[in-house]
Amino acid sequence: MVFNLATLVRRMKIENIVAIVIFLAGAIGGALFAPELASIVKPMYQSLHQKAMTLSSDTPWQLMWALFANNFRASILMMVGGLLLGIVPALYVFANGALVGFVLLVVTATTHANPVLVFLAGIVPHGIFEIPAYLLATAFGFRVTKVLFQALAGRGYKAMWKQLVLDAVSLLAWILVLLLVAAYMESHVTPLVLRLVLHKNVP
Repeated sequence: MVFNLATLVRRMKIENIVAIVIFLAGAIGGALFAPELASIVKPMYQSLHQKAMTLSSDTPWQLMWALFANNFRASILMMVGGLLLGIVPALYVFANGALVGFVLLVVTATTHANPVLVFLAGIVPHGIFEIPAYLLATAFGFRVTKVLFQALAGRGYKAMWKQLVLDAVSLLAWILVLLLVAAYMESHVTPLVLRLVLHKNVP
């Protein structure tokens, strides 16, 4: 079993590139085409905001575990979603990118704060752990699709599925660690940094 993250990333090089491109496309689209995407992204934002308000009465540790559980479930869904021809991971990573861009636009428009500062304070502290975890899960989902097509073509499917399962276990371990750290940062650090930058509560 290989727990070397660099090895896992190299094995999914093309899939990682595709995941990053789709995420960035979603983020740019969410920021630049907010009115056009509002019908899709706004319900996600409102649901996220409502969930945040519901969890606001919890302690930071309760919030941390809630965030971790939600993100870990989503990551597993993206990984397994590769069995549906990569549609699930592609849609999910695009939607998350669009949500990041949309939220950044909404917060800066509402608070009139510098968008760079909002990004650095509100997304970077936890995003540097959470976004790579999502991208890895998405890339693995694409790899599942690739192996599925190779198996259908009869190209050594037994060895490929065995390696895929071993990589899944290793990758889940890395994703678990990344999302735990991300959840801690998002529940304990990001709110403090964001309030410091905005000098007010996030809407």
